[in-house]
Amino acid sequence: MKERNAGLDALRCLSMMMIVMLHVLLHGGALRAADLTSLSFSTALLWILEMGSVCAVNCFGMLSGYLGVGRRVRVSSMLKLWLQVAFYAAGIYLGWAIVRMNPAKMEGWTQGLHPVTSNMYWYYTSYACLCFFVPMLNQLLESAKRTQLRRTLALLLAVICAERLFFDSDIFGLDEGYSMLWLAVLYLMGGYFRLYGGQSRGYRWLQKHGLWVYGALAGAVGLYWWARTSGRFAFMGAAERWARITAYDNMTAVALAVCLFAACSVWQPKGWLKKATAFCAPAAFSVYLIHTHPVFWNEILANRMSGYSSYPPFKMLLCVAAAVAVIFTACILVERIRMKAFAMLKIHTACDALGGWAERTFSRILGE
Repeated sequence: MKERNAGLDALRCLSMMMIVMLHVLLHGGALRAADLTSLSFSTALLWILEMGSVCAVNCFGMLSGYLGVGRRVRVSSMLKLWLQVAFYAAGIYLGWAIVRMNPAKMEGWTQGLHPVTSNMYWYYTSYACLCFFVPMLNQLLESAKRTQLRRTLALLLAVICAERLFFDSDIFGLDEGYSMLWLAVLYLMGGYFRLYGGQSRGYRWLQKHGLWVYGALAGAVGLYWWARTSGRFAFMGAAERWARITAYDNMTAVALAVCLFAACSVWQPKGWLKKATAFCAPAAFSVYLIHTHPVFWNEILANRMSGYSSYPPFKMLLCVAAAVAVIFTACILVERIRMKAFAMLKIHTACDALGGWAERTFSRILGE
C-alpha cells in the first residue's frame, strides 16, 4: 500500500477545520451577529479568523487535482462516495426523527438517496459532475507544455479575480466559487503544482515561507475588513455584502490557498501529529457531510454562537476553538465508526465488484 503524504493529510484536516470555522463564524453567528461598528479587539480577531479560513475550499479543490492527476476515475470510487453521502444525507433525517420521536422530522430523507439532483451538498454535487471531466483535464495537464498551462492558469485567475474585484458580477457562472467550473480551475491548479511546482522558484520559495505569508496576508486582510465594515472610515467606501467578502473565487482566497498548499506539500508531521492526521484525514470529508446537513445546520448550528463576539478576546477565542474542535472531533469519530461498519459488512468489496462490472460493460458497449 502506498504511503500517504503526511503533509497533505494535515492540509486536508486543517482545511476541514477551517470550513467548520467559517460556518461557526457566519452561520453560527459568532461574526455575523457581532456589532461590526464597535471596532473591538474581539471583532478584529474574528475577522482575522474568517479571512484565514476563507481559503479552505480552494485547498480541498487543489488537493483533488494534486492527487488525481495521472489517475483514473473509478466507478467503484464514485459508488463508495455516493454511499457515504447517501448514508448521512438520509440517515441523519431518520435518526433525528427517532430522537425527537416525531415522524414529521423524516421529511426530506428521500432526497438523501439522490444527493446530486437534490443538491443537498453543493460541493458533492459539483465534484460528482467534475468527475466526468477529470479524464479530459488529466489529458490536458499531461499533454500541454508547462508554459501553456502556466499562461492559461494565470490568465484564467487574472480574469476571474478581476471580475470579482472590480465588477462583483458573475459573468462566468462561477457562483462565487460554489460551482463545478471553479472546482475545475482548482483541479488544474493542483495538477499543475504536482507536475511542475518544483520547477518554479516562486513555488519553492512559498514551500519554505508560505506559512508566514499566509499569516501576514490573513491578518492584514482581516484587519482591513474589520475597519471597513465598521463604517467609520469613509475613504474605505461602504461595507461590502457578505457573499463578496467570503467568495472562494476572490483574489485573497486564491492567494491564501496557494500559500498554505505550497507550505503543506513539503511539511512532514512527526510523532503523534502524524498519527492524528493519518487517523482523521480519511474521515475528513464526512465532517462536511454531517455538520452541513439541513438538520444539523438549522436545528443545532444556526446562531448558536451569536454571543461569542461580546466575550473578552481570550474567552472568545477559546469558545470558537472549542466549538470547532468539538464539531470536528465528533464528526470524525462518527465517520470512523461508519468506516469500520462498512468494512465489516464488506460493502466496499461489493462496490469494487460492481464498479469493475460496470466498467467492463461500458467498454463492451463502446467497443473499446
